[in-house]
Amino acid sequence: MTEPDSAHAGSRVLWTLVSVAVRVFYRVERVGPPLPDGALLLVANHPNALLDPSLVQTTAGRPVRFLAKSTLFHGHVLSPLVRRSGAIPVYRRIDPGVDTSRNTEMFAAVQQALQNGHAICLFPEGVSHASGHLEQLRHGAARMVLTSAAAGHPVTIVPVGLNFDRLPMFRSRVTAMFGQPFDGADLVEGFSQDPRGAAQRLTDRMADRLRELMIEADPRADLPLVDRIDRLYAAARGVSRDPAERVHRRRLIAGGMARLRTADPAHYDAILDDLRIYDDQLKAFGLRESDLDRRMPTGQVVRFLVREGARALMLAPLALLSVFCFAPAYWVTWAISRRAPDLQSRAHLAGRLGRTGLWHLDRGAGDRGGPVARGRCRHCSSRRAPCPGLCRPDGLRTGGVGTEAGSRVSGQQADPAPCPGQSQATTCGNRDGARPGPRLARGLVVPVIITVTHRGWRGARLARRDEGANWGMCDRGATPSRRDASPYV
Repeated sequence: MTEPDSAHAGSRVLWTLVSVAVRVFYRVERVGPPLPDGALLLVANHPNALLDPSLVQTTAGRPVRFLAKSTLFHGHVLSPLVRRSGAIPVYRRIDPGVDTSRNTEMFAAVQQALQNGHAICLFPEGVSHASGHLEQLRHGAARMVLTSAAAGHPVTIVPVGLNFDRLPMFRSRVTAMFGQPFDGADLVEGFSQDPRGAAQRLTDRMADRLRELMIEADPRADLPLVDRIDRLYAAARGVSRDPAERVHRRRLIAGGMARLRTADPAHYDAILDDLRIYDDQLKAFGLRESDLDRRMPTGQVVRFLVREGARALMLAPLALLSVFCFAPAYWVTWAISRRAPDLQSRAHLAGRLGRTGLWHLDRGAGDRGGPVARGRCRHCSSRRAPCPGLCRPDGLRTGGVGTEAGSRVSGQQADPAPCPGQSQATTCGNRDGARPGPRLARGLVVPVIITVTHRGWRGARLARRDEGANWGMCDRGATPSRRDASPYV
């Protein structure tokens, strides 16, 4: 095994590079007193595998050596870095093909490092996990401390809580909470008589100290909600942004959520629903919590009212015209939907109304000079110059100069001829009483027909879809309901 002192001396450049990488990937915050000198044992939670040692080394403020599972020292892509980091191998039962009897070497290396005044860090949970809660601690850390103290080399214990806001996210925040140092001097005497009992009591102390530094919440389901509630509370109360206070608040929030979810699940769900509605409203208006309580200067408010009021006055005529044109369309479709029993009848009625309305619109426009006003004869539909007389349905002229009607005045007989639409100064008889059609009425009818036809077409699609869904319900033993099948009722 590599000597601890030489290995530790050769790892400083490596840990410097690792610290730079950690600070680039995360926004690192450190809370707590500086680490004391001398023999030191750091115990930390283990939520992020190989990144946890890097984070502890980055924020410790003094060189730290780590205990790592023996399988990382050989046959792994990071094995060269692990060996150069000064880590001490641990031989675990859960690792296949590992000789656990070699842990005597591990304890000897730890004792030697502590006698030399080094800082050792281990993760007493034994495994890395993402549960968000502190798992049961192993007794190894307590045994190391008590063994070294019994040999005359007291060891100081420092708990470290690692709190990730969003574990895998780039530039997310991580807070390393360093607790107050303590030791197990009062348990050294009992350790010689009851090693297991003394180690268990010291392990329980470590667990209690660690929980005071951790936000225990599921990182996927509960931790985002804890963060959301804390930001909402901070915006309403204007609390400090100090990292220590923030972690303390979030610990209380996470604990309160767990107790409420256990004691009153219905109340817990109701609060979550209210929070989601509140967030949806903020998102709809593009607001943040800080915007709700913001105090606006009087001059800024006056300028805003004047500017927006002038825009409203300029756009008011256009808005009123739009309402006047399109509101009848929605009123008509609403009336149709109230009188039609289901989507099929609504679609059928809307389609008939649309086709009938378009036919009457075209006919009314023709009767009031629509085609004639555009140079088109009503019967011959000539787009050329105005017709010289009345055109009969068979296409013969019957009322102009040189026609049968004119022959009774001149006493001459004229053969009927097809209407050529020739250019004459005579006014076409079809123009008697011709006048521009009621443009405003046609402007109102068009939106009504378009809207009714569109809704009818959409209603037919929904009816076909819901009919298939209802048959599927019938196959499962349910009875389709007309109200359930219609999203408009």
